[in-house]
Amino acid sequence: MGTDGRKSWKGKLNYLSPNVSLTTGTMRLRAELENPDGVLRPGLYVSVTLPYATAEKAILVDNASIGTDQLGKFLYVVNDSNRVNLRHVEVGQLMEGNQRIITSGLSPNERYVTKALLKVRQGMEIQPILKP
Repeated sequence: MGTDGRKSWKGKLNYLSPNVSLTTGTMRLRAELENPDGVLRPGLYVSVTLPYATAEKAILVDNASIGTDQLGKFLYVVNDSNRVNLRHVEVGQLMEGNQRIITSGLSPNERYVTKALLKVRQGMEIQPILKP
């Protein structure tokens, strides 16, 4: 179970309704998935994330590294002088291993803060520890 109390299952979608309810914004679908512990029961409502495209050379970051403020999602990016800069980014789908796709705002070779987000501030100089 995740830190937010959610649990994920992978399944195979075998029916997707062509209609969306205009009053609730929902649609019916049917999927086959493993449920060995019987956690999922008939009649439960669930949230479903459906992949809708393949992302080539996607930038993935730890979801816990992403902060949220009034302007949206952000990362603390570390420059060549080891100074921290807050940068707003656009995020995509949450993937396996609690990795989130960054759709814009970060280049593949840029470094970003992964831990102690509450201790980091704009312009602060840090001593980076690179992940292997």
